[in-house]
Amino acid sequence: NGTARVMIWDAFPTADGVAANRVLGATGLGVGSSSAVNASTLGAPSGLLVLDDELVVADSTRSRVLVYTRP
Repeated sequence: NGTARVMIWDAFPTADGVAANRVLGATGLGVGSSSAVNASTLGAPSGLLVLDDELVVADSTRSRVLVYTRP
């Protein structure tokens, strides 16, 4: 469906339509996800875990787990 992504806000949004600060799984805001399988794309993010400075994302369509380190 082109929306397989994880969006991150630095502060909790207090209104509708607040743009995310970072997007994982797509090249940017408003951009659909790619069908390519690589470290920058997600098929179906289905679980998240925050562990210290890392975000762990389960990608169920592609049977993998990706680990993102806080920038």
